Amino acid sequence: MVVVMGIDDSLAIKRQVTKYLHVLDVKEKVHLSVCFTEVLPTYVEGMTLCLNTSESEPYKIIRVRINAHLEPIQRTLVLAHEMIHVRQFARGELRVNSKHKVIWKGKTFWTVGGSRTASPWEDEAYQISKFIVKQNPIASKASLASAGKHR
Repeated sequence: MVVVMGIDDSLAIKRQVTKYLHVLDVKEKVHLSVCFTEVLPTYVEGMTLCLNTSESEPYKIIRVRINAHLEPIQRTLVLAHEMIHVRQFARGELRVNSKHKVIWKGKTFWTVGGSRTASPWEDEAYQISKFIVKQNPIASKASLASAGKHR
């Protein structure tokens, strides 16, 4: 299930999200909401959270929040990047435990809100998002050149 909120062209964004889920081979059961919002810290273009991390849940509840003020090309890049995190959460590769520790592929990193430089899940998201943006007809060479600027 995919729900898109906070943007006039929610149907087009939903199609884009569905395409990304297919390209990324996300077969896990997820309830995904993508919300375009003005309520994000200044330096944040997008963020993804998984609201339930228990393996016993029948599906993952995942929320993506994207800065509503982004230009269309940057929005495409940020959405692609955040969709990598959706895949990471859906597959259980990326988790945040009850003590707010970030766990990537079984290895505990730091407390949420700590430094995000050189994290392996972000590195993966930057690399793969470049590939999936190339699959999107909206993307251009200029947008791919700026892909490394999302953090």
